[in-house]
Amino acid sequence: MPKHLRALYQLIRKYPGVSSFSIIEMTQNDGRFSDEMRNEQSVSQMMFELRDIVEDGGAPGVVSRALAVHDRLALAGLGDAYRYLVRSVERGEYFGIGDIQQELGRMSNS
Repeated sequence: MPKHLRALYQLIRKYPGVSSFSIIEMTQNDGRFSDEMRNEQSVSQMMFELRDIVEDGGAPGVVSRALAVHDRLALAGLGDAYRYLVRSVERGEYFGIGDIQQELGRMSNS
């Protein structure tokens, strides 16, 4: 598998459902992507290439699963929100579910 497709897989595995715009943003300093690959049309083409490799059996099952999860979150419009949450947790800026539940108090039904 070409290095740029492997990098794309790693992005959608970590941030499933993320938009093409966000993929372009995240690849700005990634040497595995050429400048010509940093536009929406190229990202779409790379996604098609990745899907073709999966359909032809040239990729492990985890790649197929990552694409399926990516598609579901993208269709639900949750990809960029999920990316925001993951990055917030990584930076220590997100305060967590327990804190949210405490803030809600009795109004929480979970």
